[in-house]
Amino acid sequence: MYPVKTNSLRVTSSFGPRTYTYQGQKVSDYHKGIDLVGGSEIVAFEDGIVTSTCNKGEQYGQACYVRIKHSNGWQTLYYHLKSGSVSVKTGQSVAKGQKLGIMGATGKATGVHLHFQIDKGSSSTAIDPYDYIFNGKELVPSNNGSKKSNDEIATEVIRGDWGNGQERKDRLSSAGYDYSAIQSIVNARLSNTNTTSSAERYYTVVKGDSLWAIAKKYYGSGHLYPKIAKANNIANPDIIYIGQKLLIP
Repeated sequence: MYPVKTNSLRVTSSFGPRTYTYQGQKVSDYHKGIDLVGGSEIVAFEDGIVTSTCNKGEQYGQACYVRIKHSNGWQTLYYHLKSGSVSVKTGQSVAKGQKLGIMGATGKATGVHLHFQIDKGSSSTAIDPYDYIFNGKELVPSNNGSKKSNDEIATEVIRGDWGNGQERKDRLSSAGYDYSAIQSIVNARLSNTNTTSSAERYYTVVKGDSLWAIAKKYYGSGHLYPKIAKANNIANPDIIYIGQKLLIP
């Protein structure tokens, strides 16, 4: 799912430390979102409630934006929108994919693009949006109308579906799960203190990994990657996440 209505989206500035030129001056800062170009119509990334907007702005001045709060507490920010294009109001419920405005260059922007940010209501809590946009990671996990067991959620946690650290705790709690109980199951599995076999191996995904490369590392042949995908209930073997723990059968 893209926050822009388009089939082709390109990153022009990633999350994290960066250096760039702004009005002739070199600037270094920590980017709290991700800058995107491609398409023009900005759309809601998930269902939610609009918490704030600005519909009048100009380049190098006030930025136009929309901020949305989602059901599990995460918020998304859509920044640098075209002045006068914002089509939603504060307090309004919006659906995933609903139009919010048009890509622009209002505020501190050198050209037309979308600054897309995921946080808990302030930039100090921002997380990297890349995997949510391009790798299918769920911002608001779907329960499909039924709550999963702690064992099922623990499997998803080990797989990396729920993030790490405070992000994992917040997301599990917001979804109505007992974080402590699930984490205990996870810890037990990873330390082989429950019924799992001591012969089980786990691998933590790092940047640049693929299932093919991991299979080649452990089995000597990348063609055996389906074994790892099956053991970890991975539906799309092209999508794995940095920090994800994989069972190596």
